[in-house]
Amino acid sequence: MAYAEAHADRGVTVTDLAAEARLSVRALQNAFRWHRDMTPSQYVRQVRLERAHRDPQVADPSTGATVAAIAAR
Repeated sequence: MAYAEAHADRGVTVTDLAAEARLSVRALQNAFRWHRDMTPSQYVRQVRLERAHRDPQVADPSTGATVAAIAAR
C-alpha cells in the first residue's frame, strides 16, 4: 500500500503492486479483497481521488499550482 501511495501519480498497475509485494497478481487481489474489501485497482483509484480532493485545498497558488495542473497529475 505504501508503494501505491508513493507512486499514485504515476501509472501504477496491479502487476507493479504485485511485483513490489513479491506476490502473484491473483494473490495480491485476494489479499486486498480479504483485508480491504476492494481490489488493488480500486485502492489506487481511491488514493488518487483523495489526492485530487486534497491537493487543490493545500496548493499554494504563488507556485503556479492550478486545478488543471493538479487534475493532470
